[in-house]
Amino acid sequence: MLLELADILWRGLRLRCPCCGHGHLFESATRVLKRCASCQELFESEPGQWFGAIYINLGLTVGFVVTGYLLLQTFISLSTSQQINILTVGAVLGPFAFSESPKASGSASFS
Repeated sequence: MLLELADILWRGLRLRCPCCGHGHLFESATRVLKRCASCQELFESEPGQWFGAIYINLGLTVGFVVTGYLLLQTFISLSTSQQINILTVGAVLGPFAFSESPKASGSASFS
């Protein structure tokens, strides 16, 4: 059972079909495919399916910004306004950078 769970999570992290592990989940950066090219599994969105992915994405973004803040405070001497500008860019771009991984993890864990 533990090996099966690891396999499912690995498929999600690689953005592959949760059923066969061969087909891709995404057509582009923001568009999920309708079916798996390998096994023809239908990728359906159920109400609330991406709810957990939003929180994973939020957690990754907050972790990214906090780590950036700590690194800036420790190793680089910038003014507070410069640090805020850098961290604001990270906070705005973070959700886009981490958008596919939570969705794929959610697809893998709920299939």
